[in-house]
Amino acid sequence: MVSINRSIVTGLFSDTEQSGYMDQLSAIRTFVRTAERQSFVRAADDLDLSRAMVSTQIAWLERHLNTRLLNRTTRRVTLTTDGAWYLERSRALLAQLDQSDETLRRSREQVKGRLKVDVPVLFGKALLMPALSRFTARHPEVTLDLQFNDRVIDLVAERVDLAVRFARVTQPDLIARRIGVTRTLICAAPAYLAEHGTPTRPEQLAEHRLIGQTYSGRSRPRDWAFGGDGSAKRVALRYALTFNTVDAVLRAGLSGLGIIQSLDVVVARLIAGGRLQPVLLPWAAPGPPVSVVYQKSDRTSAKVRVFADFLAEMFQDWSRRSGIAGGAEPAVDLSDEL
Repeated sequence: MVSINRSIVTGLFSDTEQSGYMDQLSAIRTFVRTAERQSFVRAADDLDLSRAMVSTQIAWLERHLNTRLLNRTTRRVTLTTDGAWYLERSRALLAQLDQSDETLRRSREQVKGRLKVDVPVLFGKALLMPALSRFTARHPEVTLDLQFNDRVIDLVAERVDLAVRFARVTQPDLIARRIGVTRTLICAAPAYLAEHGTPTRPEQLAEHRLIGQTYSGRSRPRDWAFGGDGSAKRVALRYALTFNTVDAVLRAGLSGLGIIQSLDVVVARLIAGGRLQPVLLPWAAPGPPVSVVYQKSDRTSAKVRVFADFLAEMFQDWSRRSGIAGGAEPAVDLSDEL
């Protein structure tokens, strides 16, 4: 990226506060255009300013520099000796600024460079990894740095460009782009249900071994959600086992240790493959939305934009192809993962 000559900046902007800096930059642009056009009127027309504003800015600049830059007559405007010296350096500074602006704009429009992405573990394993080759084929100049974890990270502190969240995003400094919705499903291994019976109403869960999940910063397991009317009601239950990761809960359920509740995006293909069986489907509740989040400063970054588009496309493709009752062919065999 083009760097601005510090000696020029020091000479032109010495002892200027930040608010004054912006005023001075505007005044410098006005001075350069006036000197080139040799007219306050023509400069005002070019800059879409009033003649009074042009005069005010140049007068402010001359007071700031404690020297006269322009000689004014009724017929034309000419440069003083100091004005000619200042014009040469002002042109050089503005050229470097314009080149820096253009370089930065072009770099943000190019789909290239390092992109650090954070996603939940099983989302990354089940959905992202099988589809990732499509993205790398489209954008070979993007270097991906993927991290899988089930905690909510601070994008700024961990220098992450983009993350996937299964929750409502309320941070005002982040942009959240919703890419899908989820359901919570209650399910168990067929072997467990064959031995212990299949519950047909939520209150019958008290007779079963339930597997819960704890979350960072919380000592008790998260309450299960029950729906049926488009809403979700959380109920505290007794759990025979608890784990602190989605992966461990899922493994326990697949091992026949009890009944679990999980998101459809995690268990749909296991259900389609017969490794888990859903129960209490009439009481399935809406789950959290799925969102891609990134910093507001990255809203125009091409690499962030195209990866967010890719994740939205991937999730919508999964939603169309997956099935809960075995109607969809599993796109991923999780048997090696779980």
